[in-house]
Amino acid sequence: MNESKDPSTLNDSAIEAYLLEHPEFFKDKAELLTQLSLPHGGHGAVSLVERQQAALRERNVELRHQLSDLTRIAEDNDKRFHLTSALVQDLIKADSKDAIKQSFERHIKDGFGNAYAGLRWFDSSDALDAAKATLGSLINTGKPFAGALREAEMRFLFGPAAIAGSACIVTLGDKTPEGLVALGSKSANDFGSDTGTLFIEHVASVINSLATRLSG
Repeated sequence: MNESKDPSTLNDSAIEAYLLEHPEFFKDKAELLTQLSLPHGGHGAVSLVERQQAALRERNVELRHQLSDLTRIAEDNDKRFHLTSALVQDLIKADSKDAIKQSFERHIKDGFGNAYAGLRWFDSSDALDAAKATLGSLINTGKPFAGALREAEMRFLFGPAAIAGSACIVTLGDKTPEGLVALGSKSANDFGSDTGTLFIEHVASVINSLATRLSG
């Protein structure tokens, strides 16, 4: 089939379509390449090969940046895995609810670097009522809460030195609230609706199981 066309019928779109369909068109046409040029920033012209090389270099830099980001994420995940493993192993060794509380809060602050960490038990109806009076609907065995909190709520979770900020809260207990675990920040923006809660939910599940064992 003859693919030649009358030059008068050629236009930019037709040439572009042809080159896209024949990406190796210039492979054996070195002499032609030396005669072709493309505008480049108003400073003369650059050959098609040079333009392609520049694009490949830019793509290479982009890929290196992506690889660097993936490596950093992998390193962060590896660090978090080891910190979580150490926390869980320490929790398993705890022989009382108070020991669980101390272990959790120490690992979260010292290992993970969170500004605030809190674990509260509702060992009486008065303790649960006090929590509901301060936190209201945030006491929920159905799903975690993550968002900004007022100073009174932060102090209830993390002690009198806490200031207004944000937190992630997971209520302990399967049906009836038996306690809560919380991570907190001095920034109102660190925890929000887009915060991943898999980590704190996993730790809360371990604590819940250990508390059930100690109560049994």
